[in-house]
Amino acid sequence: MIALEVTIFNALGRSRAAQQINQKVAGDPRFRLVGSCESCAQLVSEIAAFVNKPRLILLSASLSGEPLATIVSKLVKMSGRVVVLGLGDTTPNLLEGALGAGALHAQSFPIKMSGELEERPLERIIHLLTLLGEVGGLNSLPTRVVPVEKRPWSSSQPSADLDTMHEPAFVSDPSRGHIPASQYQLVGIVSSTGGLAAVETVLASLPQSFRTPIAVTQHLGEGDGEEYCRLLRQKLELGVSLVSGPVMPTAGTVYIAPPGIHLVVDRDGKLLLSPEPRAAVYKPSADVLLSSMARAFGPRCIGVVLTGMGTDGAVGLREIKLAGGLTIAQDKETSRIFGMPAAAISQGGANKVMPLESIGPMLFQATKQGLRT
Repeated sequence: MIALEVTIFNALGRSRAAQQINQKVAGDPRFRLVGSCESCAQLVSEIAAFVNKPRLILLSASLSGEPLATIVSKLVKMSGRVVVLGLGDTTPNLLEGALGAGALHAQSFPIKMSGELEERPLERIIHLLTLLGEVGGLNSLPTRVVPVEKRPWSSSQPSADLDTMHEPAFVSDPSRGHIPASQYQLVGIVSSTGGLAAVETVLASLPQSFRTPIAVTQHLGEGDGEEYCRLLRQKLELGVSLVSGPVMPTAGTVYIAPPGIHLVVDRDGKLLLSPEPRAAVYKPSADVLLSSMARAFGPRCIGVVLTGMGTDGAVGLREIKLAGGLTIAQDKETSRIFGMPAAAISQGGANKVMPLESIGPMLFQATKQGLRT
Protein backbone atom coordinates (compact mmCIF):
# COMPACT_ATOMS: atom_id res chain seq x y z
CA MET A 1 0.00 0.00 0.00
CA ILE A 2 1.30 3.42 -0.89
CA ALA A 3 1.91 6.02 1.81
CA LEU A 4 -0.63 8.82 1.66
CA GLU A 5 0.19 12.40 2.59
CA VAL A 6 -3.00 13.85 4.01
CA THR A 7 -3.63 17.38 5.21
CA ILE A 8 -6.79 17.45 7.30
CA PHE A 9 -8.85 20.61 7.48
CA ASN A 10 -11.97 20.92 9.61
CA ALA A 11 -13.91 24.19 9.63
CA LEU A 12 -15.55 23.25 12.94
CA GLY A 13 -12.31 24.02 14.77
CA ARG A 14 -10.95 21.75 17.47
CA SER A 15 -13.92 19.42 17.68
CA ARG A 16 -13.48 16.00 19.23
CA ALA A 17 -14.47 14.36 15.94
CA ALA A 18 -11.75 16.24 14.03
CA GLN A 19 -9.16 15.23 16.63
CA GLN A 20 -10.18 11.59 16.37
CA ILE A 21 -9.88 11.63 12.58
CA ASN A 22 -6.41 13.15 12.92
CA GLN A 23 -5.37 10.52 15.45
CA LYS A 24 -6.75 7.65 13.36
CA VAL A 25 -4.94 8.78 10.22
CA ALA A 26 -1.69 9.56 12.07
CA GLY A 27 -1.75 6.14 13.75
CA ASP A 28 -2.25 4.18 10.53
CA PRO A 29 1.06 3.07 8.93
CA ARG A 30 -0.49 3.32 5.46
CA PHE A 31 -0.89 7.09 5.78
CA ARG A 32 1.34 10.03 6.63
CA LEU A 33 -0.23 13.08 8.20
CA VAL A 34 1.69 16.17 7.13
CA GLY A 35 -0.43 18.84 8.79
CA SER A 36 -3.77 20.13 9.92
CA CYS A 37 -5.30 23.57 10.25
CA GLU A 38 -8.42 25.33 11.45
CA SER A 39 -9.13 28.15 9.00
CA CYS A 40 -9.67 28.59 5.30
CA ALA A 41 -6.89 31.19 4.94
CA GLN A 42 -4.44 29.03 6.87
CA LEU A 43 -5.23 26.01 4.71
CA VAL A 44 -4.56 27.83 1.43
CA SER A 45 -1.31 29.34 2.67
CA GLU A 46 -0.02 26.05 4.07
CA ILE A 47 -0.81 24.08 0.91
CA ALA A 48 0.85 26.79 -1.19
CA ALA A 49 4.00 26.42 0.92
CA PHE A 50 4.42 22.71 0.20
CA VAL A 51 7.05 21.94 -2.44
CA ASN A 52 5.72 18.39 -2.78
CA LYS A 53 1.97 18.84 -2.49
CA PRO A 54 0.03 16.48 -0.20
CA ARG A 55 -1.45 13.56 -2.07
CA LEU A 56 -4.89 14.15 -0.54
CA ILE A 57 -6.48 17.04 1.32
CA LEU A 58 -9.40 16.23 3.62
CA LEU A 59 -11.72 19.20 3.67
CA SER A 60 -14.82 19.77 5.77
CA ALA A 61 -17.91 20.70 3.77
CA SER A 62 -19.05 23.14 6.49
CA LEU A 63 -16.86 26.13 5.77
CA SER A 64 -17.19 29.67 7.02
CA GLY A 65 -16.00 32.55 4.90
CA GLU A 66 -15.55 31.50 1.28
CA PRO A 67 -18.06 29.19 -0.43
CA LEU A 68 -17.04 25.54 -0.49
CA ALA A 69 -16.79 25.42 -4.30
CA THR A 70 -14.46 28.43 -4.29
CA ILE A 71 -12.01 26.96 -1.81
CA VAL A 72 -12.11 23.57 -3.56
CA SER A 73 -11.29 25.26 -6.87
CA LYS A 74 -8.28 27.02 -5.33
CA LEU A 75 -6.97 23.83 -3.75
CA VAL A 76 -7.44 21.78 -6.92
CA LYS A 77 -5.32 24.27 -8.86
CA MET A 78 -2.56 23.87 -6.26
CA SER A 79 -2.67 20.15 -5.49
CA GLY A 80 -5.24 18.46 -7.71
CA ARG A 81 -6.61 16.06 -5.08
CA VAL A 82 -9.24 17.37 -2.69
CA VAL A 83 -11.56 15.11 -0.72
CA VAL A 84 -14.62 16.76 0.82
CA LEU A 85 -16.12 15.19 3.94
CA GLY A 86 -19.62 16.32 4.78
CA LEU A 87 -19.27 16.11 8.57
CA GLY A 88 -22.61 16.67 10.26
CA ASP A 89 -25.62 17.87 8.24
CA THR A 90 -24.66 18.31 4.58
CA THR A 91 -26.95 18.72 1.56
CA PRO A 92 -26.41 16.89 -1.76
CA ASN A 93 -26.22 20.27 -3.53
CA LEU A 94 -23.22 21.28 -1.44
CA LEU A 95 -21.34 18.08 -2.24
CA GLU A 96 -22.26 18.27 -5.92
CA GLY A 97 -20.92 21.83 -5.98
CA ALA A 98 -17.62 20.58 -4.58
CA LEU A 99 -17.43 17.90 -7.27
CA GLY A 100 -18.23 20.47 -9.93
CA ALA A 101 -15.32 22.57 -8.66
CA GLY A 102 -12.96 19.66 -9.16
CA ALA A 103 -13.01 17.67 -5.89
CA LEU A 104 -11.73 14.12 -6.28
CA HIS A 105 -14.45 12.82 -3.97
CA ALA A 106 -17.26 14.23 -1.81
CA GLN A 107 -19.14 12.16 0.75
CA SER A 108 -21.47 12.82 3.67
CA PHE A 109 -20.67 11.53 7.16
CA PRO A 110 -23.63 12.49 9.38
CA ILE A 111 -21.80 12.48 12.72
CA LYS A 112 -22.23 14.52 15.88
CA MET A 113 -19.28 16.88 16.01
CA SER A 114 -19.66 17.72 19.69
CA GLY A 115 -19.27 14.20 21.07
CA GLU A 116 -17.15 11.11 20.72
CA LEU A 117 -16.97 9.80 17.15
CA GLU A 118 -18.16 6.20 16.90
CA GLU A 119 -15.84 3.57 15.48
CA ARG A 120 -18.02 2.79 12.44
CA PRO A 121 -17.79 6.28 10.86
CA LEU A 122 -14.06 6.28 11.56
CA GLU A 123 -13.72 2.93 9.78
CA ARG A 124 -15.67 4.29 6.80
CA ILE A 125 -13.38 7.31 6.54
CA ILE A 126 -10.25 5.14 6.70
CA HIS A 127 -11.70 2.78 4.09
CA LEU A 128 -12.45 5.78 1.87
CA LEU A 129 -8.83 6.95 2.15
CA THR A 130 -7.66 3.45 1.29
CA LEU A 131 -9.79 3.46 -1.88
CA LEU A 132 -8.46 6.88 -2.78
CA GLY A 133 -4.94 5.61 -2.33
CA GLU A 134 -5.66 2.69 -4.64
CA VAL A 135 -7.22 4.95 -7.26
CA GLY A 136 -4.30 7.35 -6.98
CA GLY A 137 -5.72 10.06 -9.25
CA LEU A 138 -8.73 11.36 -11.11
CA ASN A 139 -8.68 8.87 -13.96
CA SER A 140 -6.57 5.97 -12.65
CA LEU A 141 -8.10 2.52 -12.45
CA PRO A 142 -8.39 0.74 -9.09
CA THR A 143 -5.44 -1.54 -8.36
CA ARG A 144 -7.71 -4.16 -6.81
CA VAL A 145 -10.75 -5.79 -8.42
CA VAL A 146 -12.84 -8.17 -6.34
CA PRO A 147 -13.14 -11.53 -8.15
CA VAL A 148 -16.64 -12.64 -9.04
CA GLU A 149 -16.23 -15.81 -6.98
CA LYS A 150 -15.48 -13.85 -3.80
CA ARG A 151 -18.44 -11.62 -3.11
CA PRO A 152 -17.63 -8.78 -0.74
CA TRP A 153 -21.03 -8.93 0.97
CA SER A 154 -21.06 -12.58 2.07
CA SER A 155 -22.45 -12.99 5.58
CA SER A 156 -22.53 -15.93 7.95
CA GLN A 157 -26.05 -15.00 9.06
CA PRO A 158 -28.02 -13.77 6.04
CA SER A 159 -31.57 -12.58 6.43
CA ALA A 160 -34.52 -14.60 5.19
CA ASP A 161 -34.95 -12.28 2.23
CA LEU A 162 -31.33 -12.72 1.15
CA ASP A 163 -30.74 -16.37 1.99
CA THR A 164 -29.83 -17.21 -1.61
CA MET A 165 -27.28 -14.43 -2.19
CA HIS A 166 -24.47 -17.03 -2.18
CA GLU A 167 -25.98 -19.14 -4.95
CA PRO A 168 -24.65 -18.94 -8.54
CA ALA A 169 -26.43 -16.48 -10.77
CA PHE A 170 -29.08 -17.68 -13.19
CA VAL A 171 -27.38 -18.19 -16.56
CA SER A 172 -29.44 -17.84 -19.74
CA ASP A 173 -28.81 -18.92 -23.30
CA PRO A 174 -26.44 -16.23 -24.71
CA SER A 175 -27.54 -16.98 -28.26
CA ARG A 176 -30.75 -15.01 -27.78
CA GLY A 177 -30.18 -11.45 -28.98
CA HIS A 178 -33.61 -10.07 -28.08
CA ILE A 179 -36.38 -10.71 -25.60
CA PRO A 180 -39.93 -9.36 -25.78
CA ALA A 181 -39.82 -5.70 -24.75
CA SER A 182 -42.73 -6.15 -22.35
CA GLN A 183 -40.68 -8.70 -20.39
CA TYR A 184 -38.13 -6.22 -19.05
CA GLN A 185 -39.24 -6.01 -15.44
CA LEU A 186 -36.75 -3.59 -13.90
CA VAL A 187 -33.85 -1.25 -14.69
CA GLY A 188 -31.20 -0.95 -11.97
CA ILE A 189 -28.96 2.13 -11.99
CA VAL A 190 -26.05 2.35 -9.55
CA SER A 191 -23.42 5.04 -8.92
CA SER A 192 -21.27 6.77 -6.34
CA THR A 193 -18.93 9.77 -6.74
CA GLY A 194 -20.43 12.21 -9.23
CA GLY A 195 -23.50 10.01 -9.47
CA LEU A 196 -26.15 12.47 -8.34
CA ALA A 197 -25.78 14.50 -11.52
CA ALA A 198 -25.16 11.44 -13.69
CA VAL A 199 -28.32 9.66 -12.55
CA GLU A 200 -30.31 12.84 -13.10
CA THR A 201 -28.93 13.12 -16.66
CA VAL A 202 -30.01 9.58 -17.52
CA LEU A 203 -33.45 9.84 -15.95
CA ALA A 204 -34.19 13.31 -17.33
CA SER A 205 -33.78 11.96 -20.87
CA LEU A 206 -36.59 9.43 -20.36
CA PRO A 207 -40.10 10.50 -21.41
CA GLN A 208 -43.28 9.95 -19.43
CA SER A 209 -44.06 7.06 -21.78
CA PHE A 210 -41.09 5.07 -20.39
CA ARG A 211 -42.92 2.34 -18.49
CA THR A 212 -40.26 -0.01 -17.08
CA PRO A 213 -39.72 0.65 -13.34
CA ILE A 214 -36.26 1.86 -12.30
CA ALA A 215 -34.40 1.16 -9.05
CA VAL A 216 -31.54 3.50 -8.12
CA THR A 217 -28.78 2.84 -5.61
CA GLN A 218 -26.53 5.83 -4.92
CA HIS A 219 -23.98 6.12 -2.10
CA LEU A 220 -25.74 8.90 -0.19
CA GLY A 221 -25.11 10.23 3.29
CA GLU A 222 -27.66 9.77 6.06
CA GLY A 223 -30.66 12.02 5.62
CA ASP A 224 -29.96 12.79 1.95
CA GLY A 225 -32.66 10.53 0.49
CA GLU A 226 -35.69 12.80 0.79
CA GLU A 227 -33.80 15.84 -0.49
CA TYR A 228 -32.48 13.87 -3.47
CA CYS A 229 -36.00 12.68 -4.35
CA ARG A 230 -37.35 16.22 -4.08
CA LEU A 231 -34.72 17.48 -6.53
CA LEU A 232 -35.42 14.67 -8.98
CA ARG A 233 -39.19 15.26 -8.90
CA GLN A 234 -38.60 18.82 -10.04
CA LYS A 235 -36.71 17.70 -13.15
CA LEU A 236 -38.17 14.34 -14.27
CA GLU A 237 -41.27 13.34 -16.18
CA LEU A 238 -41.28 10.02 -14.29
CA GLY A 239 -42.57 9.49 -10.77
CA VAL A 240 -39.98 9.35 -7.96
CA SER A 241 -40.36 7.41 -4.72
CA LEU A 242 -38.00 6.91 -1.78
CA VAL A 243 -38.37 3.25 -0.78
CA SER A 244 -39.53 2.94 2.84
CA GLY A 245 -40.78 -0.65 2.88
CA PRO A 246 -41.80 -3.59 0.66
CA VAL A 247 -43.22 -2.36 -2.64
CA MET A 248 -44.10 -3.94 -5.97
CA PRO A 249 -42.52 -1.75 -8.70
CA THR A 250 -45.05 0.00 -10.92
CA ALA A 251 -44.67 1.41 -14.42
CA GLY A 252 -43.21 4.86 -14.88
CA THR A 253 -41.71 5.12 -11.38
CA VAL A 254 -38.14 5.60 -10.16
CA TYR A 255 -37.43 3.97 -6.78
CA ILE A 256 -34.57 5.50 -4.77
CA ALA A 257 -32.72 3.43 -2.16
CA PRO A 258 -32.58 5.25 1.19
CA PRO A 259 -29.18 5.70 2.86
CA GLY A 260 -27.88 3.20 5.38
CA ILE A 261 -29.74 0.09 4.21
CA HIS A 262 -29.69 -2.21 1.19
CA LEU A 263 -32.31 -2.19 -1.56
CA VAL A 264 -32.97 -5.71 -2.90
CA VAL A 265 -35.46 -7.55 -5.10
CA ASP A 266 -37.06 -10.73 -3.78
CA ARG A 267 -37.99 -13.72 -5.92
CA ASP A 268 -41.49 -12.31 -6.49
CA GLY A 269 -40.06 -9.09 -7.95
CA LYS A 270 -40.86 -6.96 -4.92
CA LEU A 271 -38.44 -4.26 -3.72
CA LEU A 272 -37.37 -4.74 -0.11
CA LEU A 273 -35.08 -3.02 2.39
CA SER A 274 -32.65 -5.17 4.34
CA PRO A 275 -29.72 -4.56 6.73
CA GLU A 276 -28.10 -7.73 5.38
CA PRO A 277 -25.43 -8.31 4.35
CA ARG A 278 -23.97 -6.31 7.23
CA ALA A 279 -20.41 -6.86 6.00
CA ALA A 280 -20.96 -4.77 2.85
CA VAL A 281 -18.77 -1.66 2.79
CA TYR A 282 -21.52 0.49 1.31
CA LYS A 283 -25.15 0.68 2.38
CA PRO A 284 -26.94 0.67 0.06
CA SER A 285 -24.70 -1.59 -2.02
CA ALA A 286 -24.77 -1.58 -5.81
CA ASP A 287 -23.69 -5.23 -5.93
CA VAL A 288 -26.48 -6.32 -3.60
CA LEU A 289 -29.18 -4.66 -5.74
CA LEU A 290 -27.87 -5.86 -9.10
CA SER A 291 -27.24 -9.43 -7.95
CA SER A 292 -30.74 -9.68 -6.50
CA MET A 293 -32.14 -8.44 -9.83
CA ALA A 294 -30.24 -11.18 -11.68
CA ARG A 295 -31.75 -13.80 -9.40
CA ALA A 296 -35.26 -12.40 -9.51
CA PHE A 297 -35.56 -11.60 -13.22
CA GLY A 298 -32.81 -13.47 -15.10
CA PRO A 299 -32.68 -11.98 -18.62
CA ARG A 300 -35.65 -9.69 -17.94
CA CYS A 301 -33.68 -6.86 -16.35
CA ILE A 302 -31.21 -4.11 -17.26
CA GLY A 303 -28.23 -3.06 -15.15
CA VAL A 304 -26.40 0.27 -15.47
CA VAL A 305 -23.18 1.23 -13.67
CA LEU A 306 -22.37 4.95 -13.66
CA THR A 307 -19.51 7.04 -12.32
CA GLY A 308 -18.12 6.17 -8.90
CA MET A 309 -15.08 5.27 -6.87
CA GLY A 310 -14.15 1.68 -6.02
CA THR A 311 -15.55 -1.55 -7.43
CA ASP A 312 -19.12 -1.69 -6.08
CA GLY A 313 -21.48 -2.90 -8.83
CA ALA A 314 -18.92 -4.88 -10.87
CA VAL A 315 -19.94 -8.27 -9.48
CA GLY A 316 -23.67 -7.58 -9.72
CA LEU A 317 -23.49 -6.25 -13.28
CA ARG A 318 -21.64 -9.36 -14.41
CA GLU A 319 -24.29 -11.55 -12.79
CA ILE A 320 -26.99 -9.73 -14.77
CA LYS A 321 -24.99 -10.28 -17.94
CA LEU A 322 -24.55 -13.99 -17.15
CA ALA A 323 -28.28 -14.18 -16.54
CA GLY A 324 -28.87 -12.82 -20.05
CA GLY A 325 -29.87 -9.28 -19.13
CA LEU A 326 -28.69 -6.08 -20.78
CA THR A 327 -25.75 -4.40 -19.02
CA ILE A 328 -24.37 -0.90 -19.57
CA ALA A 329 -21.32 0.89 -18.15
CA GLN A 330 -20.58 4.60 -18.48
CA ASP A 331 -17.45 5.36 -20.51
CA LYS A 332 -14.26 6.88 -19.12
CA GLU A 333 -14.57 10.19 -20.97
CA THR A 334 -17.87 11.15 -19.33
CA SER A 335 -17.27 9.57 -15.89
CA ARG A 336 -16.42 11.85 -13.01
CA ILE A 337 -14.56 8.90 -11.44
CA PHE A 338 -14.05 5.87 -13.66
CA GLY A 339 -13.55 3.36 -10.81
CA MET A 340 -16.93 1.59 -10.73
CA PRO A 341 -17.49 1.47 -14.51
CA ALA A 342 -13.86 0.43 -15.07
CA ALA A 343 -14.19 -2.45 -12.60
CA ALA A 344 -17.43 -3.59 -14.25
CA ILE A 345 -15.82 -3.47 -17.70
CA SER A 346 -12.62 -5.23 -16.60
CA GLN A 347 -14.65 -8.08 -15.08
CA GLY A 348 -16.51 -8.55 -18.36
CA GLY A 349 -19.84 -7.39 -17.03
CA ALA A 350 -20.75 -4.74 -19.60
CA ASN A 351 -22.57 -5.52 -22.86
CA LYS A 352 -22.21 -1.86 -23.78
CA VAL A 353 -19.85 0.97 -22.78
CA MET A 354 -21.47 4.31 -23.56
CA PRO A 355 -21.15 8.06 -22.93
CA LEU A 356 -23.53 9.32 -20.27
CA GLU A 357 -25.84 11.21 -22.64
CA SER A 358 -26.45 8.05 -24.72
CA ILE A 359 -27.54 5.80 -21.85
CA GLY A 360 -31.06 7.17 -21.44
CA PRO A 361 -31.90 6.83 -25.17
CA MET A 362 -30.41 3.34 -25.07
CA LEU A 363 -32.72 2.36 -22.21
CA PHE A 364 -35.71 3.73 -24.10
CA GLN A 365 -34.75 1.81 -27.24
CA ALA A 366 -34.08 -1.40 -25.33
CA THR A 367 -37.38 -1.41 -23.47
CA LYS A 368 -39.27 -0.61 -26.66
CA GLN A 369 -37.53 -3.15 -28.90
CA GLY A 370 -36.42 -5.80 -26.39
CA LEU A 371 -32.72 -5.37 -27.22
CA ARG A 372 -30.43 -7.43 -25.00
CA THR A 373 -26.90 -7.15 -26.39
